[in-house]
Amino acid sequence: MRATTQKFQRNFARLVSTLTAFAVVALAGIFLLNIPYATGSISRGALWTMAALIVLSLFAVGAAWNTRSRSLLIDYLISFVPVGFYLLLTPGIFALTGVAQPGFLLSVALLAKSRQL
Repeated sequence: MRATTQKFQRNFARLVSTLTAFAVVALAGIFLLNIPYATGSISRGALWTMAALIVLSLFAVGAAWNTRSRSLLIDYLISFVPVGFYLLLTPGIFALTGVAQPGFLLSVALLAKSRQL
């Protein structure tokens, strides 16, 4: 019974992390391709920020699939605290980035709980 519950929680954490990363990458890609708030080209800082969000999201998926809850937590803190929280407070569709990123924290909790069983 315990092994089945552990396996379910790990797989669910992986699914949540993958869906969260897909949402963040899609929103960052829309931002990079559409640039709704700029009249000219995208600034170098915005480009680096969105690229970092994409890389951190992909890293989070890898950490979830390798059941590295600490790495996933560090990734969440690096990506959400400075950028995700800021985007959460902005109007428009890109606030969904800040809404989606706590999915990584949910994955951390599920992975940690699966280890305790």
